[in-house]
Formats: sequence, C-alpha cells, structure tokens
Amino acid sequence: MAWLTEVKRVNRASGKTEPYFAIQWRDPGTGKTRTRGLGFIPRTAAKDALTVFEGKLVTGKSVEPPRTERGSSTRAEPAGYTLARYLDEVYLPVVRRDKAPKTATSAQTSANALKPVLGDTVLSALDYVAIDGYVTARRALGRKSKTIIIELAWLRGALVHAVDSGVLSHLPKMPRIKNNDRRAHRFFSTEECERLLDAVGPLREQPHVVTRGKPPIPRDPLTYLAVLMALNLGMRKGEILSRGWEDVLWDVGPHGTMLVRAKPEIRFQVKTRHDRAIPMTPELADELRRRHVALGAPTHGWVFPSPTAPTRPRQDFGIALRRACKRAGLPPMHPHGLRHTWATRLAIAGVDRRTLMELGGWTEGRMLDEIYAHTTDAHKAEVMAKAGISRSANHRSPR
Repeated sequence: MAWLTEVKRVNRASGKTEPYFAIQWRDPGTGKTRTRGLGFIPRTAAKDALTVFEGKLVTGKSVEPPRTERGSSTRAEPAGYTLARYLDEVYLPVVRRDKAPKTATSAQTSANALKPVLGDTVLSALDYVAIDGYVTARRALGRKSKTIIIELAWLRGALVHAVDSGVLSHLPKMPRIKNNDRRAHRFFSTEECERLLDAVGPLREQPHVVTRGKPPIPRDPLTYLAVLMALNLGMRKGEILSRGWEDVLWDVGPHGTMLVRAKPEIRFQVKTRHDRAIPMTPELADELRRRHVALGAPTHGWVFPSPTAPTRPRQDFGIALRRACKRAGLPPMHPHGLRHTWATRLAIAGVDRRTLMELGGWTEGRMLDEIYAHTTDAHKAEVMAKAGISRSANHRSPR
C-alpha cells in the first residue's frame, strides 16, 4: 500500500513556497515506512505517479529510482534554443494565436527589448545573474521600473512555456523589482473641477485665432460628457466609453440611473465581475437628455461612438483631458484621476463607507482607505474646529 504526502517547501528554482509531493509506502520486508520524493510537480502528475507506483508494487517490479551519477540529470534537455529563437519560433506565435491583439503587441514589444541583451543566450544558461544584468542594462538606458517589470513578466511567461514544453528543465529564479515610478494619487478640488469643466466644455463661439498656421482645435462635446460622467458617477474610463443608450434608465430614480455591465460584443468585462446601478445627478441627466434628443432619441447604440468606426465605442479621451487641464492651468490628470476626485468629494461630504463601496464598485475596503479616501487641508481644519472643546460662559480660567 502506498500513499501521497504533500508538504510546503521553498522551491529554489522559483524562490517561492510551493507544494512538494512524495510517495510513502511500507516496506514488506522490514515493516518500515519509506519515502520517495517526486518534487515540485502538479497535483495531477503526482496522482498519476502514485498510480504507476502502486502498479509496480502489485506486480512486484522494482520501485527504486534509477541511480545516476552526482550532478547528472535523468531528463534530457534539447539544446540549441536561444531566447530569441524560442520567442520568434515558438512563444510569440502562441501568444498571437491565443491572446488579444493588444496583448500580443505588448508581448512583441517586450521581446524586442529582450533580444539585444539576452537574445543570443541559450535557454539553459539563463539564470538570476544574466537576468539581473538585463535589468541593470535597462535601467542604465533610463527605462522606468514599470516597463522593466512588464518585460520580465513576459520573459517569465516564455520560460514557463519552455518548461511545460520540455525545452527547459527548470525555471530560473527571477529578480524582484520594486515599482519606484508610482506617484501619489491626486485629485481636484471643487474649484478646480469647475475650471476643468469650463475648459473642456464646448465653446459657443469659436475664437478667430490661428496658431502656427492652423485653425484652433474645436472642443469635442463627447469629451465634455465623458468628463462630466466621471466627475458625477465615478466610473472607470472603460466603463464610461462602453456605455450604450440601453444602459441609461431614464425612469429609474429621481433623475435616472446608469447601468454598468459587461459588453460581450466588444469583450468588455466589469473589473469586479458584478454589475451595478448608479443614480445620476441632475446636471449629468440634463446633459445626457440633450445629447439623446439631438440624436433622435435612439434606444440602442453607443453613447460615445468612435469617430472612425461608429459601430464600435470610442477608445480614449485622455489627450483631450490633458489639453483641457493645460487650458485651465491645472496639472495634467489621467482619466482615472477623475474617479479619485469623485470618491474624495463624496468621502468629504460624509457618505458612509458601505454606500461609497457599492457606488464605486469596490469589493475591498482597503483600496478605498489607501487610495481613494483623500482629505484636504481645509476639510481637516474644519473637522478639528468642530471637534474642539469650547469653554462655557460661566467657566473661569485658573489664575
């Protein structure tokens, strides 16, 4: 009789704590329990090995592993594959076949960065020192930490694929890089939001000014609507641009409700995988109604259609937002910063934690506490003034 045991050990190849499987059985001759290690393998492979082992016990075959000289390996590793060759011939074609075009483009970009430094290195020679040298070379070129982290993630994916394919015997240990490019989350105050909306809103009269031989760039009313939706509903950029007119419920709530749900036709999924409904503000509802009436009150179609392909939604409004911030004299803001602003203003207004999580679509309160619940100096001063202990009229100070 044999059985399978599982313990947690540190895998030196990956540097992580992983399940280590072994087979134990009772020796019929001595009655002692013996152990044969299987290594860091998947659970299904360990069960298959146990089945084969029990079959050998029943038939009386030898269950001892074949003896090899120290330093040798029983697994033959195909030679000749360099990293560049494996990426071009094996891994990148699989990524282009199985992944989205945008993801495949990211993989190709990372591969182009890896090849000049590690392209001629044989896969079996890739170790911690070689990969760490690549990190040093990329940092010397001034590349951001986030860029190097993405490149190493694709490198690890290629090496994992090589291990699964039998081309590589083990996965080398990868250096850990801390993202030092993160900036503190910023948000706009109420006065700054008003300046931003004035700068991004459509002009009633286009100024007759010519800059550098070109006419002034007209302001897009859809950008104004997207910014207004982000500041009033706190939706993510993808959630805003993927909305259709069927998601606007005019008769639900005092001013209407916006549904945030998946769009399978464009392969859009809500980040938390849960749909939610957000009540609209009067200002946003009026702006949406004007847009809806101007289009002939459609029941379907994108609220933000693409200017080049109307059957698909718009992809981004970040460039227009940065231009508006420049016109308003504000620091450049990413569209996601408008979501930070929305959450901060609601938190300062006293909205309770649970309601804010449901409106914003957060499943963990930690994200709300560490990132989104900002406070301003004026708000902190107001809280301290209200919490101060005042002296009564009849109280006399000690002499």
